[in-house]
Amino acid sequence: MSNTELSVAMRFKFFLGIVAISACAPGIENVDRHSYAPQQYEDSILIFADNAIPNCDYEKIATIESRKPHRNGPKDKVNEDLRIKAREIGGDAIVNIGEEQRAVTSSYAHEGDSRWSVATWRETVVSGTVIRWSDESCSN
Repeated sequence: MSNTELSVAMRFKFFLGIVAISACAPGIENVDRHSYAPQQYEDSILIFADNAIPNCDYEKIATIESRKPHRNGPKDKVNEDLRIKAREIGGDAIVNIGEEQRAVTSSYAHEGDSRWSVATWRETVVSGTVIRWSDESCSN
C-alpha cells in the first residue's frame, strides 16, 4: 500500500471513529424553542421518579440524557448530572425518567500500519424530560 493510500485509509478510519463516538454522546435535545436563563445552583431541581406526574401545569423544554457509570451503579451521580443539565437550560424539574441499554462502537487505527480495530460495548443511558412550571407558585 502506498503512502497516499495509507494516508487516505487512516483519515477515513479516524473519521469513522469520530462519527461513531459523537453519534452516541448523551446531551440535550430541545423540545421548546424558547431560551431560558439558567437556574441558580441553590435552586433545587425536582426529579419525579417512577412516572410520577406533577400536580402543577408545566411546559416541556428539553429531553436530556446522562450515561450511567456501570449498569448497576448508583443513580446519585447520574441524577446530579441530569440536574446540572436541567439547571443550565433553565428547567424547574425532570419528569419521565427512563433508562435504556445502547450499543456503542468505536474504531481506531493502529499507528504505523494499515490495521484498525473496532470495539463494541453496551452502556446504560438515563434520560428525562426537563420542564418549567407554568405557574411560578409551583416552584415553592
